[in-house]
Amino acid sequence: MALAVVFVTGPALAMPRGAVLGPDRLARQGGWAWLPRAPRVGPPRTLEEERALVWHARGAMHAGQWEEATLAYAAVPLHSPYHPEALEALAWLHVRTGRPARARADLEALLPTVDGARAEAVRAELARLCLAAGDPDATLKVLRPTLEAPRGSGATEGHAAALVEAMWLSGLAAKATGHAAFALGRFQDVARLAPASQRAGLAQLEVVNHHLRMGRPGQAADALARYVSGGYPEIAGVNLSATLAFLRGEAAAREEDWDRASAAWEQAASDRPLRDHALVGRAWALWRLRRTDEALRVIEVYRRERWAGLLQAPARYLEGRLLQDAGRLAEADARYQEVEPIGVAAWSEQALFQRAGLALRGGQTGEALALAATIVRDHPGGRMASAALWLLAEAQLSQGRTAEAIVNYQRLASRPDALMLLGGKGAAVVFKLGLAYLRAGDDAAAEAAFAKVGEPALRAEALFWQAEAASRRERHGEAARLYLELLRDHLESPRVPDAWYGLAWARLDLDEAGLAAAAFEEASRRLADGRRRRDARYHLGLLLLDAGRPKAARVLLAEIAAGADPSRGAEAAWWLAEAMADEGDWVAAAAQYGACVALGGERGRQARRQQAEMLQKAERWAEAGTVLDALLENPDADVAAGRKERLAAAVAWSRAGVPDRATAHYARLASEARGFPGEQDQLWKPLIEAQIATGAWAGAGSLLTGVASASPWADGLLRQVARGHAASGQWRAAAATWASLPVQDAASRMARVEALEQSGDRMGAAECLEEILLQQVDARDPFWERLCRNYATLDLPERERTTLDRWMAEASADMAVRATSWMAYGERMVRRQDLDEAAFALRAAVRGLPGGDAHWKARYWLASTLVTQGRFEDAEVILKPLADGAWPRDVSSGLSAWRAQARLLRGQVLEIRKEWDGAERLYTTLVGEKLAPAAQRREAEARLAFIRQFVRRPAKGKR
Repeated sequence: MALAVVFVTGPALAMPRGAVLGPDRLARQGGWAWLPRAPRVGPPRTLEEERALVWHARGAMHAGQWEEATLAYAAVPLHSPYHPEALEALAWLHVRTGRPARARADLEALLPTVDGARAEAVRAELARLCLAAGDPDATLKVLRPTLEAPRGSGATEGHAAALVEAMWLSGLAAKATGHAAFALGRFQDVARLAPASQRAGLAQLEVVNHHLRMGRPGQAADALARYVSGGYPEIAGVNLSATLAFLRGEAAAREEDWDRASAAWEQAASDRPLRDHALVGRAWALWRLRRTDEALRVIEVYRRERWAGLLQAPARYLEGRLLQDAGRLAEADARYQEVEPIGVAAWSEQALFQRAGLALRGGQTGEALALAATIVRDHPGGRMASAALWLLAEAQLSQGRTAEAIVNYQRLASRPDALMLLGGKGAAVVFKLGLAYLRAGDDAAAEAAFAKVGEPALRAEALFWQAEAASRRERHGEAARLYLELLRDHLESPRVPDAWYGLAWARLDLDEAGLAAAAFEEASRRLADGRRRRDARYHLGLLLLDAGRPKAARVLLAEIAAGADPSRGAEAAWWLAEAMADEGDWVAAAAQYGACVALGGERGRQARRQQAEMLQKAERWAEAGTVLDALLENPDADVAAGRKERLAAAVAWSRAGVPDRATAHYARLASEARGFPGEQDQLWKPLIEAQIATGAWAGAGSLLTGVASASPWADGLLRQVARGHAASGQWRAAAATWASLPVQDAASRMARVEALEQSGDRMGAAECLEEILLQQVDARDPFWERLCRNYATLDLPERERTTLDRWMAEASADMAVRATSWMAYGERMVRRQDLDEAAFALRAAVRGLPGGDAHWKARYWLASTLVTQGRFEDAEVILKPLADGAWPRDVSSGLSAWRAQARLLRGQVLEIRKEWDGAERLYTTLVGEKLAPAAQRREAEARLAFIRQFVRRPAKGKR
């Protein structure tokens, strides 16, 4: 309970008697005289006339003739020595006659003409007039010189009194302008400087009022105590000791010192005006002290004395709380009902709220919600409206009335007092609003609401549900970011395991399999045993399986498959079999697939198929055949799939060495194939593929060239058979198979030729190439080149030369490829000493090779051939660019030997032609060339020595 006691202190602006030149002061100045004067025209011109005018004014003032005195003083000229007296008197007269504005102007004009104590008195009078006129700023401006003037130790009593008066007036002016702190300081200065004056008492009361207005009852009590101890006069109608006790009770209540508050209010109850508040306040304090019986006795006293008084609403409410604490719930509810008709809204809504709480305790949820709705309807701006809205929204959310809950949460979120009145649930309002949106399926609104929750206690929960909302909206990147923020900033939150689980799914939806696996692994470690943990371990197993880690996946999937959760057990059993298969444990995989047969339906049939496949890979043919036979006992609706299964069974029994069962399946397949013309491919292709897989190339080839030759897939399988023959060294069979292809292309033709060459049948290969070249085939150069090579190997130069001529006749031939063959032919002709043929072939090679190593090698061989033929001039034409170093930049460093050999050859030609100077220079250059091979340099040194010794030897007698 709180009661503000304000002591009214007026500004006391009435001008003190004698402050200006009034009748009493005239007497103190030496008497007065009534000097009637005749009317005259114009102002006084002499000092005597001015003195007479002033005495006339004084007499009029003494006689109470205010207007006459005013006219007389107003006639005193500005230059007269009596003008300051006239201004002072006019100010008093204008105040007296109700013209304060003119009095203010007179004092403002008087102020520059006086100094010292007189000036301070004039300022004080002027400040009072400004304050009375409602101009506190002007008041402070007028008083500033007095307040700021230095005060020494020798200041007179008059100066001290003027300073006190100035502080008092400046305090009132500052209070009027709202500068409460400044005003408080001035009043405290007045009480300190003049503690025995009337102004000090009024200043103390102003200090009391200031603390009360600021809600500081303790300081107000201290100030009032100083007033009482100062011996100031009693305030009419106020018991100061009781008031002081009441204020001390208020201060103790603010500090929640209920013992002290109770004692103080008990003392204050002795004063009649304060008794009601003191009684109710003491009852409140006793209630807070849990002294319920005492509090009820005090309220009973109040009931007897003032039950219908000003505080009847809070008193009845308090009694209801006391009865409620005492367990007398029916009486408490009755007392709360008495509060509502009184019409005090603040207590009525609190009573309604308490009634709602009692209804909830009694299991009357509907009644409680109705009372909460009444609070919201009748007291929308009250203190309990937020709590009532919270109660309504919480109940509606729990009952599934989501739309109504959203409306009430929104109303709560729009109230600025929600955070304070709901005991810190302001953030919870927005959080619950987000949950309501989430239940209503409005994921975007839910995400936005959770983003606004900044309360540390709720931030982790808000982040989690915000991430969930983002995930529902398929904003997986944002969801991952929010989960990571929760894991980074809220490690102690109980939502951390769920956040890891959610992060794993977000990563999985973002196709980040590695990060998803890491998150699932962390979630499986942190989540308690339950469905979500099993789910995390299950998906971790699948991700490990996809990542090529079947061994690790097998451990997890085995654990899930052996668990009691039927929702994941069957699926985990299937993927466990997949893990075993990926690991290469065919036998275990077959057993696991066999366990999945019990799933029934299509998945059961698929399990049998997979079991049979695993047994076949493990080469356990009899078991595979048994599984396939069991599968065939209930044939699939898909006839083609059934025939495939039967063919697999036939192959399995055949491999198992049980021919009768294999024969039975083949016979069944043959009879079914007759009934399905055009579908024999589905019968033969698996059989042929099986033979290819086992290396039975001959059997597969015979079937392909027989019953399956016209099938569209025969070409591909024939190629596999041909490669199989080649890989096993059966080159003739490979060549025959390549020849049997229904569609011949360059690759198959060349493969056939290579097979014939590998078998040693070079002539057969040449004949095959001749046959190919007779056809209109593309990219013929490789075939021509291969044909030339075969004739060269068979040592048939005539056929090789004929082939080269035929090849040269083709306009579309690749000159470089063809020239290379000419060069090889020319080199062989050189070795056979057929120099004319060699020269012809090498010239063709030089023309066909545009440049590079091969071109220059061909030029050297041609020059060498011409030298051998004795055609030195022709050889010189070819050798000169070779020997002189004019080799192009694209010639490799490995041809330095060819260049050196070309220089030696040219040197020999020059020697034969007796061009010794040229030969000597050429050999000298070759000797100094460091890149040339050592053998060529030594030969060049020998040739050079020969020339210098025998050719350059001087004639006898000449030195």
